Amino acid sequence: MRVRLALLSALLCNGGCLTHTVRVEPADEAPRGGQAAVGTQVQAGAPQLTRRSPLPHEVPVSWAVRDEAGRLGFAQAIVRSPLPWWQRFPADFFVDLWPGEVEVECVHRLSPQPLVPRSHAEITAEARAHGYAD
Repeated sequence: MRVRLALLSALLCNGGCLTHTVRVEPADEAPRGGQAAVGTQVQAGAPQLTRRSPLPHEVPVSWAVRDEAGRLGFAQAIVRSPLPWWQRFPADFFVDLWPGEVEVECVHRLSPQPLVPRSHAEITAEARAHGYAD
C-alpha cells in the first residue's frame, strides 16, 4: 500500500512541463532592414523574436521597411500561440501528469506588402463611403 501511495505521490509531484513558444521572423523573400515594433519594444532591422511561456500568449508585431526602389512596405500581425485540444479540459489533466516536456510552437513569418500612395481626395471618398466623413 505504501509503495502505491509513494508511486502516486511521485507521479503527481513530478509532472512534466508545458511550454508555449512564439517565434516571429521575416519571410525568406522579405527585404531586410527597416524598423520593427515587437510588443512594446522597437528594434532596428527585421523582426526577430522568440518568447516562451507556460501559458498561451499573443505578441503584436509591426514592421516597416523600404525596398531597393525606395517604396515603403508594411507588415502587421498578432501572433498567438495555439491552444491545442490536449490542453483543454479534461485532456489537460492527463497532459499535466505526463512526466516529459511538451512544447507548443508557433512560427510566424512576416512579409511586408508595399503601401500604395493615395491622394487626399481618395482617402476622403473612401471615408465617406464607410460613413466616417461628412
